Amino acid sequence: PLTALRTNLELAAGPEDAAPQNIYLARAQGQVARLTNLTDELLQLSRVETGIAGAAPQRFDLAALVRGLAEAQAARAEQAGLAFDLAVPAAPVWVVGQPEQLSALVDNLVDNALKFTPADGAVTVRLAVAEGTALFAVEDTGIGIPADDLPKLFRRFHRARNAAAIPGSGLGLAYVKAVAERHGGSVMAENTGRGARFTVTLPAGQ
Repeated sequence: PLTALRTNLELAAGPEDAAPQNIYLARAQGQVARLTNLTDELLQLSRVETGIAGAAPQRFDLAALVRGLAEAQAARAEQAGLAFDLAVPAAPVWVVGQPEQLSALVDNLVDNALKFTPADGAVTVRLAVAEGTALFAVEDTGIGIPADDLPKLFRRFHRARNAAAIPGSGLGLAYVKAVAERHGGSVMAENTGRGARFTVTLPAGQ
């Protein structure tokens, strides 16, 4: 991004005609925005991994958090021509942690499911509790994950080979893994034969 940014700025400074300058400057602005987003994502990930991000942990209702975030994404699913199924317990699911980080985790997984599922597909968001563990799962009927990409999926900057044409930084799933582990949980990805499923486990009932 920095090389492309420098080139576009040099080109913008050269021509006297304003029209080409505007084109180059618009490109440069887009590259600056992408670089800024990438830097922000890296900082957020590093803060979670080092444990210096966010306020003190608090007890909150994960069911209410998931319900609110998923319902906000339902309109986007409808616009994309996707079926959207949400199954969340009516009773509170109490967890201890940082709501902002877990909100980003939920948004990341739901956003990925919507992004990688073609029209007429389906996205399912579920939350359940079993034996003191909260199970949050997002399943889709999208493009799936190549088998050889599964072991590397949560590494920084890794992107599955069938996702190369779809915009992304390659940091979202690394962030999801870091947040889950910071909260004493885990995340796993699997192919379902019809798409992909991501499941996050977290200690609950505290």
